[in-house]
Amino acid sequence: MNNRQLVTRLAAALGVALLLAGCERPPPEVKQIGYRGTAMELVQNPRLLAELAAKNQLPPALAQLEAPPDTPLAKDVYQNVQVLTDLNVVEFTHQMTAQASWIAPEQQCVYCHNLENFASDEKYTKVVARRMLAMTRDVNINWQAHVKQTGVTCYT
Repeated sequence: MNNRQLVTRLAAALGVALLLAGCERPPPEVKQIGYRGTAMELVQNPRLLAELAAKNQLPPALAQLEAPPDTPLAKDVYQNVQVLTDLNVVEFTHQMTAQASWIAPEQQCVYCHNLENFASDEKYTKVVARRMLAMTRDVNINWQAHVKQTGVTCYT
């Protein structure tokens, strides 16, 4: 075999190796999740499923304190409470603390609130969070036939 044939074979082998380098091993699993012909498919690589599941765990639940029966409602104590008007101060504080831990573990309350005036709506993230809470409550109350017992949460 001369040098030219050797170089040609090496180039062909290198080309095949480069083409196969982009392939996933094992091949991805494809599951049809919609009607036939709509191309609604779930494509998952079984090798990466465990890592993906570990990244998508629910955050740990915070322990909730039991509030005395005469605890005032948050809307009567705090300014500008528009959505969580039925929660007492203890439940409201628990909800806000949980959201801060889930949504912005590093920034905490400052992610949505101006720390000098918690009632202010100057931060866009607070406005969006309020709308999402309102939407979640609306779905859970008015769409019970669809969400059943599970319901929709902010985590959903």
